[in-house]
Amino acid sequence: MTLFIIFLVILTACLFSYTRWRAAAIETAFPPQGRIIDVDGVKVHVLEAGPKDAPAVVLVHGASGNALDQMLGLGQVLAQTRRVIAFDRPGLGYSERPDRAGISTPTGQARLFASAMAAIGLEKALVVGHSWGGAMALAMALDFPGRVSGLVLLAPVSHPWPGGITWYYRLAGLPVVGRAFCSLFVMPVGENVVDGSAAGAFKPEPPPADYTRRIAAKLLLRPKSFRANGRDMCDLKASVAAQAERYGEIGMPTLIMTGDRDGSVSPDIHSRALARQIGGARLIMLAGAGHMPHWTARERIAAEIADMFPSV
Repeated sequence: MTLFIIFLVILTACLFSYTRWRAAAIETAFPPQGRIIDVDGVKVHVLEAGPKDAPAVVLVHGASGNALDQMLGLGQVLAQTRRVIAFDRPGLGYSERPDRAGISTPTGQARLFASAMAAIGLEKALVVGHSWGGAMALAMALDFPGRVSGLVLLAPVSHPWPGGITWYYRLAGLPVVGRAFCSLFVMPVGENVVDGSAAGAFKPEPPPADYTRRIAAKLLLRPKSFRANGRDMCDLKASVAAQAERYGEIGMPTLIMTGDRDGSVSPDIHSRALARQIGGARLIMLAGAGHMPHWTARERIAAEIADMFPSV
């Protein structure tokens, strides 16, 4: 028994040290690509592109990602004619995770984003949200409509769904066990499965070449980021169940685009139901597309935005 305990102590120390070493190495390999701003005492990482005097677009990334996913996908196309801003959501990428009640909910993060817009002098913008970011974009439209000139929702999570969430999200979100899990096991396992996980999100379409390196996907494997992501996922279902009752209040122009073969977020449960609730919303089903249209159909999305929001 004594030898077994010694073995566990040594194994724990090795896993903890490995995680710290790799987290530091990942941050060195993938430093911040934008600027860090102060938002009510919270450090927020923001990426910006396009002409400063053009109509503004704010991109909101989904779970398990960061602002590079949106900026390098759809953002590069939009930046040809628009000012594009992409914030890392709190705890992901290089944005700080404040110790605030509700920060793991779309409503709490919408409040932070509204303040971040004010911090960079942006009064209002076309808000584009993908997946989890779609739920947050909807929260912005509901709670901060003066900041939102129009709404574009890409494969959005908008309603409660049958079942739960993946086990490792639940585990990461637990108070004590979750911290240990994220500090010991996520990094050594995650580095070996990150490419496969990304490919699964794109199915049935192939991911772009070198996708996970380009978007610095391994930043997610840092303990604080993985735990923040897990907490976001744990609180998502209850959050959208509450806000779904209010979607009829949304009055700004709304475009919803989703892949008809999205295996991550059901088009029927979310996008189709959402289109029925928001008056005048336009729903476009992308034939053969999966969960990542901001990469695989970005030119089509940019064209639809230009057509529906020519001066917004």
